[in-house]
Amino acid sequence: MKAKKVENVGLECHHVIEKRWVHTHGLHAWSLPELEARGVPPFLVVPASEILREVAEHMLATGKAVGAGETMEVGFARVRFVRPVPLLGDEDHYRHTRLEVVDAGEYCECCGMPVHAQG
Repeated sequence: MKAKKVENVGLECHHVIEKRWVHTHGLHAWSLPELEARGVPPFLVVPASEILREVAEHMLATGKAVGAGETMEVGFARVRFVRPVPLLGDEDHYRHTRLEVVDAGEYCECCGMPVHAQG
């Protein structure tokens, strides 16, 4: 996926190291879902932020929101978007639509949990 660069739209990526949480602010102003990644160790905050920013820039450039259950190629990664359960103590971040960006491995159609190969 390659989107044109979108400048000066008020998009910010924040990280909360102790919660291992990277998330966006500013997409709601464009009627787009905010994005987040969870379980991000401190040394991967920059790459995680870049993935969120690339997805955000794609949505801003196309004017189309990604939706829960959709997948997208981002650089060398394939990601999937899921509706997150609000993080305790940060419920205010979920007043507007927010999607979690996860690895697009195999997931169960009915519950959204990862499918693990048996072996």
